[in-house]
Amino acid sequence: MGLSFNLIIGREKDAAILEIKPRDDCSGTGKVVDWNKKQRKRLVLDDVHVRTLQFGFKNKVSGSMKDVSDAQILLTSGARLQTLNYIVTVELEGRNMTLIVDAGSDLTWVQCQPCKLCYNQQGSLFNPSASFSYKSVLCNSSTCQSLQFDTENPGACGSNPMSCNYVVKYGDGSYTHGELGSDRLSLGTTPVTNFVFGCGRNNKGLFGGTSGLMGLGRSESVSVVSQTSALFGGVFSYCLPTTESTASGSLIMGGDASIYKNSTLISYTRMVNNP
Repeated sequence: MGLSFNLIIGREKDAAILEIKPRDDCSGTGKVVDWNKKQRKRLVLDDVHVRTLQFGFKNKVSGSMKDVSDAQILLTSGARLQTLNYIVTVELEGRNMTLIVDAGSDLTWVQCQPCKLCYNQQGSLFNPSASFSYKSVLCNSSTCQSLQFDTENPGACGSNPMSCNYVVKYGDGSYTHGELGSDRLSLGTTPVTNFVFGCGRNNKGLFGGTSGLMGLGRSESVSVVSQTSALFGGVFSYCLPTTESTASGSLIMGGDASIYKNSTLISYTRMVNNP
């Protein structure tokens, strides 16, 4: 970067000759050139140019996201809860729920009381009847009808009340069965009202001692990303920690990744729909 050249065109035996020489070689002054000094100057100018571009890009991004919030959530290894996945702790109607972070699935769910078949988790199961803001998702709602498209599992009607039942199966054989509900979710310090999630009544698999799973996939209605798009612009990023028990990283909902203190800009990858 920062080098300029002269293009010298000539001919020899009916062949065109293109010779490129650094412009400094064509000065004709006969002076001794301090190449180290010139290189340092070029590096400084290049650095200034790059910083200018980064500043302009950051302003453009922040300007387009000025009405969008950001939330930081502590991200840790799940080894202490006997899972190899990364986990976060969020609040569901004021109760702490530790969830596996999964960017490959859409539905967020927790184990609920009463439970027909639940694995052993650390802490109490979520009790919908103890929440004043919990609501069941009805089977004739648009949310229930879109469940099949989002999770590739049909939403079925329960009885008394006509709840929206779900079934999600994972590639390792794990599964969760239950019904959809909505309640108040807190991501960091940001509240999300009427958040739709799965209330798991029959759950089995490699979930360790967690409360359930957070779905960060790209769906039209049920994933965390789609449900919070008005708050966070449909953007999230994360910094993964080591597996040491004392190590921690961050899950950032929104486009402000300054918490990472990177010297370069964060690169984002657009998530695509299944073909």
